Amino acid sequence: MKKILIVDDDAANRFLMAQILKRGGFESESLDSGVRAVETAREIHPDLILLDIVMPDRDGLSVLRELKGGRETVQIPVIMVTARDDSEMLATTLEAGASDYVRKPLDSVELLARINSALKLAMYMEEHRNWISLKWFRRWWVRFPTISISL
Repeated sequence: MKKILIVDDDAANRFLMAQILKRGGFESESLDSGVRAVETAREIHPDLILLDIVMPDRDGLSVLRELKGGRETVQIPVIMVTARDDSEMLATTLEAGASDYVRKPLDSVELLARINSALKLAMYMEEHRNWISLKWFRRWWVRFPTISISL
């Protein structure tokens, strides 16, 4: 079961997202603050993060930038969630590394579709990274075939 981290300062929004995720077959963990989001992501290794942009203690954009700047969290897809209807903010979050952007009020069908899409893309990217690593290893091995590896 895929695990999704919900970060939103509003309890009603966290509850709603958790219910939608449960119906969609996902496990979720919720935080009410952006302050612990990066630390928690490093601890639980979620498959995806739903991140509110406007929070009182630490805004979602700064959390996103830290997540995308960290070696342990850079590959985690992040979907920004907001009530703002601002095209500039949409562009800013996508440029900062967000996988997608969902506006409140949330539509359960749209949210689950965007989550599934982001998870599929992350899976394809991981497979591609593994293929590239294998291809590099094969090229390296052809150059140094006499090296033996003992475990």
